Amino acid sequence: MRKDKKVLIVLDDVWDILDFECIGLPYLEHEKYCKILLTSRDEKVCKNLGCNVNFQVSVLSEDEAWYLFREMSGGIVDTYDINPIASEVAKECGGLPLAIVTVGRALSNEGKSAWEDALRHLRNFQSSPFSDVGKFVYPSIELSLKFLDSREHKLFLMLCGLYPEDFDIPIESLLCHGFGLGPFKDISASWEARNRVHTLVEDLRRKFLLLDSSVPGCVKMHDIVRNVVISVAFKNAEDKFMVKYTFKSLKEEKLNEINAISLILDDTKELENGLHCPTLKILQVSSKSKEPMFWPELFFQSMSTLKVLSMKNLCIPKLPYLSQASVNLHTLQVEHCDVGDISIIGKELKHLEVLSFAHSNIKELPIEIGNLGSNFTIE
Repeated sequence: MRKDKKVLIVLDDVWDILDFECIGLPYLEHEKYCKILLTSRDEKVCKNLGCNVNFQVSVLSEDEAWYLFREMSGGIVDTYDINPIASEVAKECGGLPLAIVTVGRALSNEGKSAWEDALRHLRNFQSSPFSDVGKFVYPSIELSLKFLDSREHKLFLMLCGLYPEDFDIPIESLLCHGFGLGPFKDISASWEARNRVHTLVEDLRRKFLLLDSSVPGCVKMHDIVRNVVISVAFKNAEDKFMVKYTFKSLKEEKLNEINAISLILDDTKELENGLHCPTLKILQVSSKSKEPMFWPELFFQSMSTLKVLSMKNLCIPKLPYLSQASVNLHTLQVEHCDVGDISIIGKELKHLEVLSFAHSNIKELPIEIGNLGSNFTIE
């Protein structure tokens, strides 16, 4: 950083203490020519970083909160039987816009019994993995998940939670996941499935559970919504989802009932054999670096129920031997990857229905790909 110019650095959404020297700002020097403005949900972070001045952004006043809640819920809150309940529900949102918006949209078309149940849920909520604002936001988002229109809505929202924080999620990737997992049993044509996914995504966006992305064909998920979705999905008896950032932490978990795993790795060299995942349907592996990744030979041995394998932002000299996982695998996504030998396709993956090499460096496909069935789709 040049010292002959004055610089303002903005750090948004800081969750923990920062080492300024590690990010190139020697503390004793940067005060002379540089000012830092940071935002955080935790006042303790600001104090521990030694901020000179703290400005607290207050929650909405009761009148402001009610105005926003009424905008999100619609005219139903003005009816005589729902108005007093709606007023109490709005208060339980704690003046936090994210809570107000998600709850308001979730209840906008519901009857009196649903409003009463929502109020009971918000008042009786006991614990949250988040502090401070989380005690209001977590139950509010959890409530909005409860009122989603269908199991498909919940499934696709959980699929979005598998992607890294602040990620631009391609809707086409969600479509590929959907084909592999099989929620479109009543749909025969791919264009109908694509329309269905876009409709689901738009519904979730209208409920503010998904956000617009600046990247065409993508959506985003608010980090708090993502945290709640992951937490709820992990406890879900029907679809247990899990997101991990190291292979070591994954091995420490009981995986015999997990249906979906997302591994977001810093170091791809830590992969080992020995994962026992008898119910796993979807595995998504991504990396923050593109060091060559060599899969252990028996990595997929205990994944006989795997339907979707998604590899993103990896350097893969050779596609892995999938062992028992090849039996039921319907979707293989190798996206934004540097890929070498892909000869396994067509030899081993004979039940494959969807293959995506989007934004990867594939120049030609192996001749064995002709062995795949007539319902096969490639991107």
